[in-house]
Amino acid sequence: MPRISEQFGIQFRVDFFNIFNHTNFTALGNTAAFTGTGALNPTSGAFLSTATTSRQIQFGLKLNL
Repeated sequence: MPRISEQFGIQFRVDFFNIFNHTNFTALGNTAAFTGTGALNPTSGAFLSTATTSRQIQFGLKLNL
């Protein structure tokens, strides 16, 4: 840990989450293929969201006494 002075030290930290930004989709939508009027349902069998968050980077700076 680098020392600023005899009493103080400093620590810099970087954390990466999902660094390669892989998309993890949730299960396919399980809605009916057709609506009550007979029209095609546009969300039938579609991925509606992701299971994990996108790439995130977190920085931290800590002053040690």
